[in-house]
Amino acid sequence: MGDSIFGLVGKDYVLLVADAVQARSIVVLTEFEDKILPLDSHKLFAMSGEHGDRIQFSQYIQKNMALYYYRNNLQLTTNAAANFTRRQLADALRQNPYQVNVLLGGFDKEGPSLYFLDYLAAMHKVCYIMNYYIFWAIIECLLIKFCYCKTFLIFRHKFYFKK
Repeated sequence: MGDSIFGLVGKDYVLLVADAVQARSIVVLTEFEDKILPLDSHKLFAMSGEHGDRIQFSQYIQKNMALYYYRNNLQLTTNAAANFTRRQLADALRQNPYQVNVLLGGFDKEGPSLYFLDYLAAMHKVCYIMNYYIFWAIIECLLIKFCYCKTFLIFRHKFYFKK
């Protein structure tokens, strides 16, 4: 699982970024893979992981959320969608686990929110997240911008600025 995903929550927005490369080991299969999937009009999935698991799990969650809407005429909040997704990952973990990491971002009455779910069904509400190689690219951009006036510290994949 070397796919890069990045998420950020602002005052009134959620930003999700995912790379578009589908690779296996050193072989690049395609450079145009869309790893961000709309769940409904206010929620998005950004996923990393094995291609088959990613496609199957994202479509499974998308279709079940649409079914819930058609049965109840009510869309899930971002928190409810994250909890539903976590439960599906936890149930699958005991039988046939999906090797996917999920960023679920959305905007509802409570405002923007971003959730990170890993393949072991751990769920965290986060303000920002950087996964895999994109972490080092963003760190490099921040170093270029701030290296002249501030000291940049890296501690366990969190970054801090210090005067």
